Amino acid sequence: MANHAGFGGVLTISTTFAQQILHAYYSSDNVTPILQSESPLKLLAKTDNNNIPLPDRFLSYDLFMAEPILDFTPREDDKISIFIRLSGTLTFSTDPEFALPTIDSNVQIDFTIPANVRTFDNGEQISFGITFDSCFIETYQAKVFNGTDPKTDYLFDVNVDLKSFIQLAIFGLDTSTWRITPPGFDEIKSLGLSVSEFPEIKLFDVALTIAIDVVGETSGNQDFLIDLLNSSLEKGYITTFSDTIHQFDDEYGEPIYDTGFTATTKRQAGPHNLCQIAFAVNGTIINMLYEGVWRQLILDAFEAQKAQEIADALAEALEKNEDYDEPDIANIEITDINLSLEDSHIFVSGDADYSGIGVSFSFSIRVVKINVDGSTQFVYDNQHMNGMRGEVFDVDINLPGWVVFLQALVGTLGIVLAPFTGMISALIALMLEVTIGAILTNVTENAEGDIKNDIMNQLASFNSTFTFTLPNTESPEITVRPNDIVVKANGLSTWFTATVDYGKYTELIISGNNNSTIWSVHNRNPIVIKFSAPEGLYHPDDEMVKIRWTVFAEHTGNKIIETDEPIKRKLLSTHIPTHCKIDHAKTEWDAFEKYIVRCRVYRPWGVTTQEIYYKEIVITIADRLHRDQPFVRWETAVFYKGYTAKLKDENRQALGWVNEKRKSQIHKTDPDERCRYADGYTTKLTKDDLTYMDNLPFDEADIKLHLNEICEFCFFGGPDKVNPKPKIPKDEAPGKKPHVPDHFKKKRPFH
Repeated sequence: MANHAGFGGVLTISTTFAQQILHAYYSSDNVTPILQSESPLKLLAKTDNNNIPLPDRFLSYDLFMAEPILDFTPREDDKISIFIRLSGTLTFSTDPEFALPTIDSNVQIDFTIPANVRTFDNGEQISFGITFDSCFIETYQAKVFNGTDPKTDYLFDVNVDLKSFIQLAIFGLDTSTWRITPPGFDEIKSLGLSVSEFPEIKLFDVALTIAIDVVGETSGNQDFLIDLLNSSLEKGYITTFSDTIHQFDDEYGEPIYDTGFTATTKRQAGPHNLCQIAFAVNGTIINMLYEGVWRQLILDAFEAQKAQEIADALAEALEKNEDYDEPDIANIEITDINLSLEDSHIFVSGDADYSGIGVSFSFSIRVVKINVDGSTQFVYDNQHMNGMRGEVFDVDINLPGWVVFLQALVGTLGIVLAPFTGMISALIALMLEVTIGAILTNVTENAEGDIKNDIMNQLASFNSTFTFTLPNTESPEITVRPNDIVVKANGLSTWFTATVDYGKYTELIISGNNNSTIWSVHNRNPIVIKFSAPEGLYHPDDEMVKIRWTVFAEHTGNKIIETDEPIKRKLLSTHIPTHCKIDHAKTEWDAFEKYIVRCRVYRPWGVTTQEIYYKEIVITIADRLHRDQPFVRWETAVFYKGYTAKLKDENRQALGWVNEKRKSQIHKTDPDERCRYADGYTTKLTKDDLTYMDNLPFDEADIKLHLNEICEFCFFGGPDKVNPKPKIPKDEAPGKKPHVPDHFKKKRPFH
């Protein structure tokens, strides 16, 4: 059975991508999340437990609607199930005013409701989308989580009596922004055709398939609708553009490689489960569109090309002051051009006139996916080659024998290339327009220029990737790229990858450190990491979106911070949930050399958790002079503070940091034996040394350090000449002087 199951057009969209689109619209405030009563609603009359009539009771509500969660689980009625959570305040009052106390109840309401998919035809444009007409709430649960429960005084049970009010509120919900408009079907409207009022839908756990019939032309069978993304289906052709194509061998038999295309091959059948969108259009509709719209577009495109070449030739002649040389294309006129879909390719035939000589032609077009492969730089430089292209084969030109070869060659190029470019562009443009438009309402409003022309231009340069934002939104960026196109006699099917990216706008910022992940140990201020997000990542009034900070010291087995709270800041609170503070200077954390920080933004609503953002960063504590080491040997020039006077002189003033090369010491007892660190200097580091050196930029403080390598003649050295000699308390060795080597007794060492 054909992929379109006999319908005019069939769209499959993955559950994940559908939810991402709804999320982008909802979070950008294109869906009104506030449900408020315009005036208090009168409740039904009721008597109390003693059968005494209660005073007139009234209800006002102010509720916030969380992002609806789509559920494509198969159902008998084939309706989309939508989970909705409302939270907010119910206000109860009476007339007379003080007959019962006015009370507020903070409530949470969870319910699922099926939705109809309808077609909307305003005479010029076709759209289809979700409505709640004649739909009733299926599952419902409400509870009071704060405030006074109205059950006591008002005999009102929110888990029973509130349901009808919610039903009415949902009926009045404006879902016009939830509609999708396939602009490709506008061309059908131009032919005086219309589509079915109620699209057929078929639910799959991970995808939804929507089918539309063209009234009077197609009649599909819902039983044959399939998940175009996850079913094992025939695939199209592929070729690879690479920098390692074997061209020939040199005179020594060594292979010579160059840039080029591999042979075109048929892809193996299987699921397109890495794609998010698929669309199949009936061959009958393609033929109708070709006859009614595309043929003239192709002929117009050819005539426009001819006019441009004539104008260019005239301009060149005037510029060079030469006679006008009429281009050969000026003598070509396409009198007829036809298209038919064949299994695996498109067949094009037609007739043309070249300088009064009749020419008939035919050729086939194979749609091929281009894959770029090779070195990393080659792939990066040739991303524009990724996409779809048409390959022409089986070219047949019927020319009278007396036409000269040159005229035949020029005529062939003019006839074949012109319709080929417009033809394949028009075909693929339809697939892109219908598919993109079926997902994004009024997508052309956000595209730069007319999307059809953009598609044709991009195909001409091998680029068929489109990145744009949804109407009335600033983010996210949505990128759609064709992944496969299959041509069959009964229609065309195409598959697309689609990504929704907030990444360039959403980030973790390390405050006060130029966003560097390297933090000086001598900067004793707390490390503050800030979560920054654009409008549209989540709804700013949504109190159920949460942010979780987790911080580990050294490794993930040592958790030192974990917070999990609503991301919305409480009014007048000094606490900012989007900030995470690490007080690395406090005693128990001061020895840690790195912190692993994880940030997660999510929404725990319904039966699933919606992940909005996740990132992990590692912050390294820069301790270039190693505080844990008591002695350091500097191999290069060192910096130290110079002063105007001796240590205890009251006029002593700092001169600033001085660069001085330390010379090695020659011992008098052995003039030929130098200190084994001839260009070095062994010293005990001071607090000033640490502070100054650690705050130097890296390129200024490239100092080689040898830790705990003690000069054997240094009086810090112990018996093993590596570890410092321990100090012996005086009371443990009264009157006993430390041992001094004989060769040091004559003169105290310099260092």
